[in-house]
Amino acid sequence: MSLVSDMIANINPFVYTSLRDRISGFVQGQVIEKVATFENIALFETPDLLNLVQLTEKGVQRLPELCLRLLTMLEGIFIFIPAILLSVSLAWWVPLFLFSCVTPAMYVQIKYRKQAWGVERTQASVFQEMNLYACLPYLWNE
Repeated sequence: MSLVSDMIANINPFVYTSLRDRISGFVQGQVIEKVATFENIALFETPDLLNLVQLTEKGVQRLPELCLRLLTMLEGIFIFIPAILLSVSLAWWVPLFLFSCVTPAMYVQIKYRKQAWGVERTQASVFQEMNLYACLPYLWNE
């Protein structure tokens, strides 16, 4: 068990860097292609579409975190499976007890993430206005 987790821990930074760069590059390319193929400038005149682009950019910035979480999850699986097998060998109810202890924390985390995303969605237009007002002095000086 320790051998596998040590091996994954040593490989993890290389895989993380490669995965992060590939996924970020691919998604950024898709977003740029989608924005570039708009037939008119309606994207920049419609607040809802502009907010969607803003949220997409935030999502692209979070891709490295997603890659790190995916690799951490993969590493956790290699630790989790032997731990479950060991706990079953002790008593059949030990894994059930462990799952029942973890479930409330998972529920709270999922609920928090949904609320945080809802706040970001509602604040996208406010953030867009802040960026506009921040750029106005530069536009007036030209």
